[in-house]
Amino acid sequence: MERGHASPAGGHPVGVSDELSDLRLLRAVRADLTRHLVAWGVSSLVGGAVLLGVGASRRSRVLTGVGRQAAAWGAVDLVIAGVGSASNRRPVVDAPRAVRSLYRLLAVNAVLDVGYLAGAALLARRPGREGDALGVAVQALALLVLDTGHAARLRRARRD
Repeated sequence: MERGHASPAGGHPVGVSDELSDLRLLRAVRADLTRHLVAWGVSSLVGGAVLLGVGASRRSRVLTGVGRQAAAWGAVDLVIAGVGSASNRRPVVDAPRAVRSLYRLLAVNAVLDVGYLAGAALLARRPGREGDALGVAVQALALLVLDTGHAARLRRARRD
């Protein structure tokens, strides 16, 4: 049966309930993603500031490097969450397409997260940059979990 035509059992036309289901899924995942990114961003920014202070007082390059990376990544995460939140307020014209688009974005981000991990491994080989490398690795792993978790949620829901 074509999308938008009446279903045999009555109720919503075929395709309309799928569209509503996709819209609910999209809104739920976007909201969770934004909330998780804000929580991680705030934690990283605050934790990074604390580590920077402790690292400076103890003259620890490792703590200072981890703190620097946490604070920087936390600030960027908060900007991204803000942009995402603003985007979430716009009307959704084609929910299935928007779900696919968000899935692709999360998949690309996951690949980038793996690249950040590789960059952290290279950075760790530079003397004095071990703290920065550890900070990048922690951020990349957290974002990899966030991105793949939300992408998997979209993929599972679309298969059901």
